[in-house]
Amino acid sequence: LSSMNLSGTLSPGIGGLVNLRYFDLSYNEITGDIPKAIGNCSRLQCFYLNNNQLSGEIPAELGKLSFLKRLNICNNQISGSLPEEFGRLSSLVELVAYTNKLTGPLPRSIRNLKNLKTIRAGQNQISGSIPTEISGCQSLKLLGLAQNKIGGELPKELGMLGNLTELILWENQISGLLPKELGNCTNLETLA
Repeated sequence: LSSMNLSGTLSPGIGGLVNLRYFDLSYNEITGDIPKAIGNCSRLQCFYLNNNQLSGEIPAELGKLSFLKRLNICNNQISGSLPEEFGRLSSLVELVAYTNKLTGPLPRSIRNLKNLKTIRAGQNQISGSIPTEISGCQSLKLLGLAQNKIGGELPKELGMLGNLTELILWENQISGLLPKELGNCTNLETLA
């Protein structure tokens, strides 16, 4: 149902779609927040809500979606922080959340996301430092956090991400030197 000029809010009734695997409402005019009932869609693998007018916070119940591989919520007005429950998304491969109003630090539970290849969360207000637990994301290829409020020094644990090809952190408040361990990222092609 992408690009259908749909408007209104997402009904909590969505929780009744327990066999839903693919859900795409991108490029519409959907408002309101993501209903907590989404946690009942336990078979969901792809969830696309990008390019709408969604607001509110990401519900912790999203963490119940253990089969979720792709989550795209970019270009909305979603606020709050990424919940710790994100660490339960053990199948997650791609997280796209840029151009929202996300705040707070990245959750330390990120260490559990062994299959995660892409994080694109630029143009938000994410703060704190990049957690050392990022080292758990052994499949990570792209870490895009440009235009946020991330501070502190880059953790040496970034050097443990042997598959990393793109590290994009410009326009933040990061201090200190590049950790020498970053030299272990021999697949790195873009550092910005």
